[in-house]
Amino acid sequence: MTCKICGAPTEGRDHCGEPCRLKLECLRIAWDRAARMVGVNGYYDRRTREHLRNHNSRGAKVMYKEWEAAKARLGERP
Repeated sequence: MTCKICGAPTEGRDHCGEPCRLKLECLRIAWDRAARMVGVNGYYDRRTREHLRNHNSRGAKVMYKEWEAAKARLGERP
């Protein structure tokens, strides 16, 4: 395998050393935080439902487009 941070060869792990492990852990924490916003009951879901509750279909459509863009930007977990 190779290190996900620097690309150095490793023996069956995602990281090569302590500095790369810490960087990878920070990336994963940030990704998890962003994934919570995109998931069900996350920021975009709550805002979309709020617009629908108030009969604001235009706001709901805009929020839904932002939600889809955030999902696409998120990508795979590091």
